[in-house]
Amino acid sequence: MAARRDRFARHRQAVGLTQEALAGLLGVDRSTIVRWESGRATPQPWMRPRLARALRVNAEALDSLLTTGGDPDRPGPPRPLFRIAICGSRAAGCDPTLLDESVRSLAGLVTAHGCQVQHGPLGIGIEVTTYIADHYRPQEFVRAIGLFGHGNVVRRVNYVIVAGGGQGTEEEIRLARSLRVPVLPIPPTGGAARRFHAAAEQDRGLRPWITDEQLTRLNRCSGVEDYVRFIETMLSTTTPELPYG
Repeated sequence: MAARRDRFARHRQAVGLTQEALAGLLGVDRSTIVRWESGRATPQPWMRPRLARALRVNAEALDSLLTTGGDPDRPGPPRPLFRIAICGSRAAGCDPTLLDESVRSLAGLVTAHGCQVQHGPLGIGIEVTTYIADHYRPQEFVRAIGLFGHGNVVRRVNYVIVAGGGQGTEEEIRLARSLRVPVLPIPPTGGAARRFHAAAEQDRGLRPWITDEQLTRLNRCSGVEDYVRFIETMLSTTTPELPYG
C-alpha cells in the first residue's frame, strides 16, 4: 500500500491552495495532485521546479515533502536547525494586506525548514505561529509562548526577520545588531522593516552578513514572496552557527 504524503498535503493547504488550484498552476489534472498526495505517483523531475515555486519552497524542502515510506509520524532526516526571531507589528504606516501575505509566506518557510521561532506576546511573530497551528496542524504544536522584553526575543537566535513594526520593533533591531544577529527585513510591509532596509542600503555597516552581490539580488525583489524567497535562500545556503547572544 502506498504511503500517503500528508506533509505535502498540509503544506499545500497552508499556502492557501486547493488541489484544483495547484493543478491549475501546474497545468495538470486534479487527479494528478491526488495521486501525488496519496503516494501512488511522484512528480517528474521536469515538473519539480514549477511545483516548488507553487508551494513556495526550495528543491530540498520539496524533496522532504515528497518523501514516503516508513513511519509517517517519525521525523525525516535531521536538517540544520535554525532558531529565528520574527519581529514586527501592524503599526501605523504598515501595509495590512502585505503583512497578511508575510504571515502566510513566513509560516510556509518556518514549516518547510523546521525553524524554532521566538517572538513577543503580540505582533507578527505570534500571528505566524498561530497560522501554522490553524493551517498545518502539527501534532506536536500545542502552545505558542511569547517572550517579554525586546532583548529576550532577539537573544540566542541565528536570524531576526522583520515585517512591519513600530518603535518596539526598532528597539529589537538595535538590540539584534548589538548582539551581532543578522537582521532580514521584508521592506514592502513598511514601518521598521522598510526603514531598516533603506538605512542598510546606504550604510554597509548595518548589513555585514549580506554581500554586495546578495544586496543586488535583494534589491531586485518586487514583493513579499520575493523577499521571503531571499530569506529562504539565506537559510538554505548558510550553515547555522551556535545562536548569538
